[in-house]
Amino acid sequence: MFTALSDETVIITTTNPSFTTYNSLEQIYSTTLQCPCSNKAISQQRFMSFSPTFHQICSSGFIDDAWIQLLNYRATDNYNNDWFTISSAQFQLLADLCDLVNKTINDAARRFLSQIFIASSVINQDDFNKQINASVNQFYQSTLYNFNIQKDIVYLIIQIDQFYMALSISGTDISDPNLILNINNVTDNYTIGNVCAIA
Repeated sequence: MFTALSDETVIITTTNPSFTTYNSLEQIYSTTLQCPCSNKAISQQRFMSFSPTFHQICSSGFIDDAWIQLLNYRATDNYNNDWFTISSAQFQLLADLCDLVNKTINDAARRFLSQIFIASSVINQDDFNKQINASVNQFYQSTLYNFNIQKDIVYLIIQIDQFYMALSISGTDISDPNLILNINNVTDNYTIGNVCAIA
């Protein structure tokens, strides 16, 4: 009587099951199914890839060297009213920012994809998707945070460099990168004294 009512555990082993077979077994035997991984560590680039899409300005002719050189060629010595002189520096800055964005994203994606995904046993598709989505979301946030730091540094350098730019626009000779000048009345609104311009 005891033998007739007792449960009997039967272990069935399936070697190298397909993904479809695993899914069907996981639905039927979700509480008892065990599927250890023969390879517990795999590079994320084996099953993931990124295709970043950049703003169309970063693939336009406005950041090409030929366009910027043309603006420089058309520039004159009239710093205040010459559109070519002012715009060449602005387009060069735009090209540098596009290059910074491209390098930042590509480097971050390469580092992320080179990381190792570790699993001691097979996990179901829902848990796998949740884990990967959380990891990718963290990657997006950290990349955005790191780029914002670089952007803030660029803005800080531009703000610090305002005296240098004021000297350039005023027509003062600044060919010496370590030039120390004493300039008065650069504009009617303010006075600069003992300005150190460092390139």
